[in-house]
Amino acid sequence: MDILSMSADSLTVDCDPALSVQVHPNDDQVRRLGVDDAGKTEAWYVVHADADSTIYLGWNAPQSPEEVRRRAIDGTLSEVLQRLRPQVGDAY
Repeated sequence: MDILSMSADSLTVDCDPALSVQVHPNDDQVRRLGVDDAGKTEAWYVVHADADSTIYLGWNAPQSPEEVRRRAIDGTLSEVLQRLRPQVGDAY
């Protein structure tokens, strides 16, 4: 990931090559874990996307922890992630 620009409230990045899969708890999950901080908040706004660009957003079907672990190890995790084709102007 290359940082193209940064300010107090935004960051512009080049996501080629692909970024790693990120997992962020929501506020309810954070509270259940007994952590004082809120869950991660961020937004992505697409300013450029190649025709073959992909965003993975959540699972395409329910997954067990064991299945996620196995797929992370054998390199097939992307097969069970919901795949989106971003367009300029999309926000996630």
